[in-house]
Amino acid sequence: MSSIQEISKSELVHIGQIDWETKKNNPVFNYMQRLHSKLSKQVMLSNLCQVLKVFKNDEAVSNEDVFYFPWEKVEKAELGKLIEVLQEREYSVNTINTYISAVRGVLAECFELRLIDPFVYEAVKRVKRPSGSGHQKGRKLNRNERQALVNECNLESVKGVRDAAIFSILTTCALRRSELVSIRFEDYHRIKQEIQINGKGNKKRKVYLKPKVVELINRWIDLRGNSGTAYIFCKVNKSGRVETESGLTSQSVYYLSKAYQEKLGLESFSPHDLRRTVATVLLESGKDLITVRDILGHEDIKTTQIYDKRDEKNKKEAMLNSDL
Repeated sequence: MSSIQEISKSELVHIGQIDWETKKNNPVFNYMQRLHSKLSKQVMLSNLCQVLKVFKNDEAVSNEDVFYFPWEKVEKAELGKLIEVLQEREYSVNTINTYISAVRGVLAECFELRLIDPFVYEAVKRVKRPSGSGHQKGRKLNRNERQALVNECNLESVKGVRDAAIFSILTTCALRRSELVSIRFEDYHRIKQEIQINGKGNKKRKVYLKPKVVELINRWIDLRGNSGTAYIFCKVNKSGRVETESGLTSQSVYYLSKAYQEKLGLESFSPHDLRRTVATVLLESGKDLITVRDILGHEDIKTTQIYDKRDEKNKKEAMLNSDL
């Protein structure tokens, strides 16, 4: 995305081992020091990592890489392009603005350290943030659409079995893309029919699987084998060979969803819409908001509320059928 040149890792020792003189001249380190809680630091590091994945167009970026990136070279054009890419990927206004705030926080430290030209910094600060409703975009997929995603997968092919397992999880377990691709063999329990998820902020939770989902996961694992990467889901090439050397990326899941959406002629949706759909279906079935919050792995119940895609018809029925 950008012409920014990276700093060689040989030029900067691992951030946790360098002396104070080096640390105090690192804008990310300085920015993290301003955050009070451990959770805030974890979330901010995760946000900057997501931004860096866009800047570098590389899903393999790690948290450590955030400290080595030359943030002082980020200019108005890069920040504008970041917003554009995130909008294309259907990120919510809130999420985009959170990422922009993270970048600006680091750039403010660059300014304090005199690493960035004042005119460049002023131009970056003038980049207009996306506006609009704080509610996330997206929609609920109906039962037929959800079933079609799984049924369209060709179970006579290796890739089809993998895709069916992926969609069966996404349409029933409310996982984030990043959580799906991070599932390791050790996280999956065949007998208990559950998966241990390591979510945002290193928050762990269990998701419970329907028998049909377990059947598809087991079928995929039997075809995949347990060699190579520790992650269950990995690539399948055009000839049908399973490439076990590395796991899938979050972006791969996005492209997979788009491919099936176009193949089926469905209204546009993102993988995150499947997560919203599970939340909405659970709420429609009468599950309380706190239970749904825990299933989704949210820290704040207010976040769960904006996943609720129940429409006016639902509110009308609730009012008319109440004892008021």
